[in-house]
Amino acid sequence: MYMQAVRMGDWKGVRVGKNAPLELYHLKRDPSETKNVAAEYPRVVARIEELMRTARIESEDYPIGDVKSNRR
Repeated sequence: MYMQAVRMGDWKGVRVGKNAPLELYHLKRDPSETKNVAAEYPRVVARIEELMRTARIESEDYPIGDVKSNRR
């Protein structure tokens, strides 16, 4: 399963599935992460998506790409 998560201050962005939309939660107001507020905060979503794209390191334990053949 493909999953990414980023915490940025009181915000947490989660993507479950390579092409899934980003879910956004405000942890101070919603610590149980029950209300996805991504539609209400497009600028925060854009910043977290940029972090997900650029602030990562390739890992053999968590490959990104073709999992069956382990190609990236």
